[in-house]
Amino acid sequence: MDAVEAELAVAEAQFKAAKNQYKASSAQSRGVKSQAIGQKSLITLAEALVKQRQAELMLAKTQRSYTVIKAPCDGVVTKRSVDDGQFVTVGAPICSAIDLSSLWVTANFKETQINDLKLNQEVEVSIDAFPSMSLKGKIDSYIGATGAKFSLLPPDNSTGNFVKIVQRVPVKIQLLGLTDEQRMLLLPGLSAYVSVAVK
Repeated sequence: MDAVEAELAVAEAQFKAAKNQYKASSAQSRGVKSQAIGQKSLITLAEALVKQRQAELMLAKTQRSYTVIKAPCDGVVTKRSVDDGQFVTVGAPICSAIDLSSLWVTANFKETQINDLKLNQEVEVSIDAFPSMSLKGKIDSYIGATGAKFSLLPPDNSTGNFVKIVQRVPVKIQLLGLTDEQRMLLLPGLSAYVSVAVK
């Protein structure tokens, strides 16, 4: 829309310049009558260009008034994919957003600890970035495999050498009772410490 407004301003300036030239040439001697006629045709052309740019500006404003941008969830925009003035098509992503309504921590427990953990068991969570913030949560689910199975380069024991390493099992911990202020502070990827009371 800014480009159309700029073109309209240029066309209006050309119109005014042509009109001034026409007035100046009309005031000159009668021998230059053919030049005045040429200037008059430039004025007519400039007027047509101004009207065209005004119509383009009205169309751009109308199209903008029909534009609706919706996100699939409430959240916070983390990354913009387009800049001001860029054209986008229907359904094209324009930004990345994070849904703050459901926040969780993925804790990697040792496989020897899993037997002591129960679903819906209460958990205390502290975030390294905010040491004074104490959060409550509950164990929501276990990931279906150890962290080694999901790594880019899973361990390969094709040589026959075996060293037993205690595996880590990702456990999803749903955070509970968060205030809106806490939700805004908790960014994806922050480090956390999880404490579970076992009997």
